[in-house]
Amino acid sequence: MKNNMLFSILFFTSIFCWACEDEKPRRRVVAESERMEGATIFRKNCVTCHGVDGGLGMNGAANLSVSILSLDERILVVTNGRGTMQAWKSILSEAEIKAVAEYTIGLRKQ
Repeated sequence: MKNNMLFSILFFTSIFCWACEDEKPRRRVVAESERMEGATIFRKNCVTCHGVDGGLGMNGAANLSVSILSLDERILVVTNGRGTMQAWKSILSEAEIKAVAEYTIGLRKQ
């Protein structure tokens, strides 16, 4: 009886640990796909004014390579627009807006 109970505990513990470890790679894949989605959205909609590296400045666009806006501030700008930049809230989903805002942070020069 003790052996069966010990076996059951070890079995379920190992299953639980295996399930928890499986979660980590999935999170990395999601983050990578979101980053790629942000890059795709940026290339499709933003390079005309911001340029590929974020520093073009066409039509008064902000230089994203030196921008110090936080992620939340970037999300607000993309969502509602600013100056001559159009609002994207009726075109992109909230997840897409966040993805492109996160991508633009990576354009900042170190």
